[in-house]
Amino acid sequence: MSNSTWLLVLCLGASAASFADIPAGEKKHTETKVIYEAGKTINATRYYSKITLIEEKAEKNASDKRTLSVPRNDTKLPITMSSMFPIRTENMGPGDPHTLEHKNIYIPFFIIGMDRGSIGWLQNNYKALSNMKANGIVVEASSFTDWTELKHEALQNGVMLTLLPGDGLADMYGISTYPVLVRGN
Repeated sequence: MSNSTWLLVLCLGASAASFADIPAGEKKHTETKVIYEAGKTINATRYYSKITLIEEKAEKNASDKRTLSVPRNDTKLPITMSSMFPIRTENMGPGDPHTLEHKNIYIPFFIIGMDRGSIGWLQNNYKALSNMKANGIVVEASSFTDWTELKHEALQNGVMLTLLPGDGLADMYGISTYPVLVRGN
């Protein structure tokens, strides 16, 4: 079978699969159009089966309606923001300040921790960061109090901070140390 035939079969199969879920009274005729053909088209049936398995698992989990049980003698109830600390990032740590240029960055951002080097870098660069409208990501924080104090100080200086573990960012951009400014080139 030629590549273009496989693409047509794939498109028709996908159209039929999505069409089957529509109730009989609501079905309308739609025309399948090939919008892009790369040359070496492959059969995507194996990918559809994985999607189906994921959907079936999600439906099963939703239908189980299991509830989270928390022991009544747990002194941390109710769950608060402070109970989510400390925030840690395994793949990054403090280091020398640096800048990373990346072609797909349109809004600059910077990554810091709550260490002295990061806080000092942030305080020395508030004006520049605010002028370039850079968003900050704090990837290490030991307590809710420290985090909120830093967040309020940054806001007063025109800089917005977000708190989250940075392992995904470390992997995506190849970052191992902070503070780092990531901007487009």
